[in-house]
Amino acid sequence: QDTSLSPVLNFFPIPVSDECLSSDGRRTGICLNTYECRIQNGKSYGPCALGFGVCCVFTASCGDVIENNVTYFVSPNFPAITRESNSCELEVKKVSPDVSQLRLDFIHFSMGQPNRRTGVCESDTFVIAAGSSRQFSVCGQNSGQHIYFDVEDMTEPITIMMNMSREHTSRLWEIK
Repeated sequence: QDTSLSPVLNFFPIPVSDECLSSDGRRTGICLNTYECRIQNGKSYGPCALGFGVCCVFTASCGDVIENNVTYFVSPNFPAITRESNSCELEVKKVSPDVSQLRLDFIHFSMGQPNRRTGVCESDTFVIAAGSSRQFSVCGQNSGQHIYFDVEDMTEPITIMMNMSREHTSRLWEIK
């Protein structure tokens, strides 16, 4: 019996655009072959595509670059709370020029509250920006919320920043 063909199965093309549910049922991933998942720094969470692929889940944190459709931006040391008072920034590249919006789902989002009198985010701020012309910012408790951010006609990378200036504030985020 010739078993030399079994390693070749990992190189069958798997539909890259197909989303899948991870084996723990918690996160969504992209169905890829094992090799593609590994070289793109994803983590395999169970089979997909009739067992020919794996549900590849991507996470990113401070300083990373996102280059696919489904990635989870998590706070440093997630799921532990962070109390650092510095900035955390990452870059999002459009996967296609046809992309006109990004959807950001705030699965967990807890950072410093806005000023109680003015409603202005003064100490902690989440900012998503596309060049210098378009940006959105928010702070406080926003778990379970989502936003759509327009990126049509943008050739520049999109930047997501967590600006945290007050020490000893508990922060945690997981944004899809």
